[in-house]
Amino acid sequence: MKYRFLLFILFILNLSTAQQNDQWKGYFSFNNNVAVTENSTQAFITTDINYFKYDLNLNNGEIVSSLNNLKSYSITDIFHDQASNKTVLTNSNGLVTVVNEQTKQISNLVGIVNKPSVPQYQKNINSISEFNGKVYLSTEYGVTELILTNNLLGDTYIIGDGGQNISVLKTIVFNNDIYAITRYNGIKRANSNANLVDFAAWQTINGEYWANAVIFNNKFILANSNGNLHQFNSTANIPVFHSLGMQIIALKNVNNQYLVVTTPSQIKVFDSNLNLISTVNSSIFTTSNLVSSTIVQGKIISATATKGIFLINLNNPQDYEDITPNGPERNKMVRLKQGVNELWSVYGDYSKEYDPYTPQLINFLGISKYNNSQGWTTYPSQDLNNFASISEIAIHPIKPKEVYFGSFHNGIIKKDNNDVFTFLDQANTGNNGLEGINYNQHIRIGALAFDQDQNLWVGNSRIAKALKVLKKNGSWESYDLSNILVTSNNDDSFRQLVIDKNGTKWMTTYRNGVVAFNEKLGNKILKISQDATLGNLPNKDVRALAIDNNNALWIGTASGLRVLPSIERFVNDNVLNTNSIIIMEDGLAQELFYEQFILDIAVDGSNNKWVSILDSGVFQVSADGQEVLHRFNVDNSPLPSNTVNDIEINGVTGEVFFATDKGLVSFKNTATASSSDLKNVYIYPNPIRPGFAGDIKIAGLMTGAVVKITDISGSLVFETTSSGGTVLWDQTAFGKHKVATGVYMVFVSNSDGTETATKKIMIVR
Repeated sequence: MKYRFLLFILFILNLSTAQQNDQWKGYFSFNNNVAVTENSTQAFITTDINYFKYDLNLNNGEIVSSLNNLKSYSITDIFHDQASNKTVLTNSNGLVTVVNEQTKQISNLVGIVNKPSVPQYQKNINSISEFNGKVYLSTEYGVTELILTNNLLGDTYIIGDGGQNISVLKTIVFNNDIYAITRYNGIKRANSNANLVDFAAWQTINGEYWANAVIFNNKFILANSNGNLHQFNSTANIPVFHSLGMQIIALKNVNNQYLVVTTPSQIKVFDSNLNLISTVNSSIFTTSNLVSSTIVQGKIISATATKGIFLINLNNPQDYEDITPNGPERNKMVRLKQGVNELWSVYGDYSKEYDPYTPQLINFLGISKYNNSQGWTTYPSQDLNNFASISEIAIHPIKPKEVYFGSFHNGIIKKDNNDVFTFLDQANTGNNGLEGINYNQHIRIGALAFDQDQNLWVGNSRIAKALKVLKKNGSWESYDLSNILVTSNNDDSFRQLVIDKNGTKWMTTYRNGVVAFNEKLGNKILKISQDATLGNLPNKDVRALAIDNNNALWIGTASGLRVLPSIERFVNDNVLNTNSIIIMEDGLAQELFYEQFILDIAVDGSNNKWVSILDSGVFQVSADGQEVLHRFNVDNSPLPSNTVNDIEINGVTGEVFFATDKGLVSFKNTATASSSDLKNVYIYPNPIRPGFAGDIKIAGLMTGAVVKITDISGSLVFETTSSGGTVLWDQTAFGKHKVATGVYMVFVSNSDGTETATKKIMIVR
């Protein structure tokens, strides 16, 4: 292999997935790919949510995602038509998306999605094929035409006997006949001049099972489940011309010059006469399963299921490059945590019932870290002792490079300042340390948080001594919660733990509401429950907690929101009743987030609340919850999904990160965390140049800081009091008219006038 260090650096610069779209950024992974297509100079590689265009002439790429208004459900295939310069994407719910690469216009065709005659499970589109400008969509119910000239869906062919829906894997045209390779019904054929909508026009010509097919250089090539390639000659004679001995994942005709055959571990390339000219073993460059391959300008572009995208020399497979855009390990994220200069993400998953063993949920994925200067770095699972379902993060309050990760299967991972990992479980944490569930000894760590004394508190699910602490001195202590967690066999799970200024630990539970504990108050422990007189929660299943800037505890449950007005009540009271927030909507009193499944709550620098609702996106509400400031979902924003698993806010910049099940995006919020003094007040942008029509940001403020702006003669043009770390000035004199060119003075003081700061703004019209 030839190493191209300079080219790699260019990739980091050119292919970074921190896409920008005004106030939004996207941070996407291209490790998990689905399919590949091409034109004469570019390869188009798709994941299940977006796609990447790589130009071999320019050696760089472009990502098309939700930031470009690409709203995919779950992409199944990709096709590019060079004549029209359009890219077609199909989805498992029947959505067809057509992207005009020249104009950037995106058209979503929902005809299949909305077909009332087709059950939802049959709307999956298996593949895309094209012949003489007509595109065929092979689906679980039959075949539908796509007319690219006007981006419309055409006729649908229901080809099963008696007009029944049948699953079609691939549709191809050969010698004036159209063929449907079906999943269970062999090969169906009809004359292309016949009435294809009539099921009687379709005849079964071969009853065997075929996995794939392609027309290559006027040859009809079939692949079966045994890994054999056949050349179709007649209904009775389909001889084998090559045996691969393994499952064939994809067949690709590249301009009738190359037939590219992809298996999970090999790529085989045949010339126009079906002579084998190249074999690429994936073990050379990755252990991941291959999913699809093509050839552009003598280079093989191969997409893998978990390890990204590779550019391979056709004539020398040992010469390859990893061209995967820099990004996190996966798009589906479960938890984020913002450090001083780094954003951490993990991908461990479990069901709503906190079951990590549900099929397709248990995973052995790594940990990703992002910073602005280096982009994304991933620590793979094999470097993490193969700990499974890593789903929680805690950062040391004094040593920000020391980070702890909770596994919902194995215990805790500690990363020290030198990136050395230590793995904590029941074997090395002592009698008061971590514990596994009785019947399988798996350790489910669902909640982690540091207190002000640098002790790490741990929610250890489904055991009696469920609350544990790793003290600063390295010793462990456990606290028995079995008397307050009213469940059989201590069968309760924890997702989140927050610690207030008094050292009280507030922890979510699946079956018991909120548990509050403080060892400094004689191990005082209380529960906020569903009972009307013992908490007033709408549901005992609590998923989110947040302590706001006024020391109120916001509680998100599976059936709505409650607020404990003051955390101080724990110190003096023995019953902690919560309140709903009542708002006026259309003249009627309504409960905020009534019966909504709340996934997360975050508090920004202005004490506004960001609340994610299952399948409904994100709301930003005012500090008291009475006003909705923003609502983001897939229909009105670049959110790639309405399921936002976690919200994390960078208190310095105000950037709000949304970890969804289909990718990470962020919103440039103006509310930043307040400073402890006025030593670092700054203004951005400054100077203001001609044409700038936005707001000027004055940041680095203390909460309650008084900001006054005057012109050079001392006339006041703006005055406000900050509710967080940032205020905005719209460049007007008290909202009436834009101020003129000149120098403007900014005077800042804290609430009692003991601290001040003075800055200047230059405005040029």
